[in-house]
Amino acid sequence: MDVLREDSGEHGRRAPTAATVRRSPPLGRRTIAGIVVATVFSGVVVLLVGLFLLRMVMQVVFATEGDVPDASSMDLPVGSSVTASETSCGSGGCWTVFTVRPPDGTSPTELARQIEDEHGDGIPGDLLDPRTIQVSTEVRASDVAVRGSFW
Repeated sequence: MDVLREDSGEHGRRAPTAATVRRSPPLGRRTIAGIVVATVFSGVVVLLVGLFLLRMVMQVVFATEGDVPDASSMDLPVGSSVTASETSCGSGGCWTVFTVRPPDGTSPTELARQIEDEHGDGIPGDLLDPRTIQVSTEVRASDVAVRGSFW
C-alpha cells in the first residue's frame, strides 16, 4: 500500500511527485515464515477439531440398543472389584450386570448405597464417549449386582 507524504510550502500544497511517494517495505522472510506457520497451525487445529466433532456425531448417529458400558467406565468405589459380568438384551436395549465384591470391611448393603449415592443420576460421559451410563444396584448375599446401560 502506498503512503503519500504531502510537502507544504509557502504557496500551499503541491501535488505528490515520485520523490514524495513512499512505499511500504516488502515483507521479510521471517514475516512470511510466521504467516505460513500460523496458517498451517490453524489448519491443523481446525482439522483436529473437525475430526473430533465427526467422531462425536458418529457415536450418536451410529449408537445402537446393543451398546453396553464396560467395567472400566462404571467408576466403582475404590477397593471394590468386578468378579463377573453378563450382558443381556430386552425390548428396551441392552445392559450389563456386573457382580461387584465390596472392599474389606464394607457390607454389600453399604456398597450398594454408596454406588446409588454417587451414581443415582447416572455416570456422565466424557470427551471420548459423551453418553450417560444409567446405573442401578441389587444387593445379594455377599456381593452387589450393578446394572449399567446407555438406554
